[in-house]
Amino acid sequence: MKKRWYLLIVFLISISSLLMANSVAQKVSPPVASVPSGTYDTTQRVSLFSETEGATIYYTIDGSDPLTSSTRQKVSSRGVQIQTTCVLKAVAVKEGMEPSDIVSYKYFIKVAEPTPNPSPGEWKELPKEIVLSSTTPGAVIYYTTDGSLPTRQSIKYTGPIKLEKGKTNTIKAIAVKEDGSPDSNVVMFVYVENPNLILLTDTLRPDANEIYVINKVISEMTLDEKVRMVWGAATSQLGAAGNTYAIPRLGITSMELADGPAG
Repeated sequence: MKKRWYLLIVFLISISSLLMANSVAQKVSPPVASVPSGTYDTTQRVSLFSETEGATIYYTIDGSDPLTSSTRQKVSSRGVQIQTTCVLKAVAVKEGMEPSDIVSYKYFIKVAEPTPNPSPGEWKELPKEIVLSSTTPGAVIYYTTDGSLPTRQSIKYTGPIKLEKGKTNTIKAIAVKEDGSPDSNVVMFVYVENPNLILLTDTLRPDANEIYVINKVISEMTLDEKVRMVWGAATSQLGAAGNTYAIPRLGITSMELADGPAG
């Protein structure tokens, strides 16, 4: 009799263990990110995967629940592009199985450097004002015009910066956010007035030596301007191959390049 009770208890324990193991196996494996939480200088592309075959992964970057939020998105084969500081939350689901645990990854992305428009360098006639911007949403720019390093106590950028004619204008700037993102690098923009600067538009003069003017303009271009000229600008209309990069200080305008039948 005791032996029968013993065998029954062992059987029940075995069944219970099997049911528990089966219950655990029915839960989807949580997503794992290819890029760990941390601080990064540039945009990160994060891949998410689950060990559960056939699982679908959803994510949010606004702090909401990836299982129920209306802002959740499905992870594509290209992953998730993290451009600014955020908390990436993800969950893996599969029909007939319990959703995985929600996982969170915290990414701190360095604020993008301020960029000026128009570009710095030598100008035959200085532009009246300079516009600064940062591609990081919500970034605040601080700047100086006296050569000192900019800090959060420097002049806050709120609108175009006026340049002074007849002198070298030096602008140093930094972009910051208050969400834990590392500050951008300090950048410097120097604008110099040079009445003797040769412009591409000088080729239109009746007495112009076109070869001399073109070679002179090329020699006046910075390395960055040469790279941009070759690379072009992605602002073309439908049916065009692209646009050339404008360099206003040298009289170089942007041109739209035709593609195929449009040409």
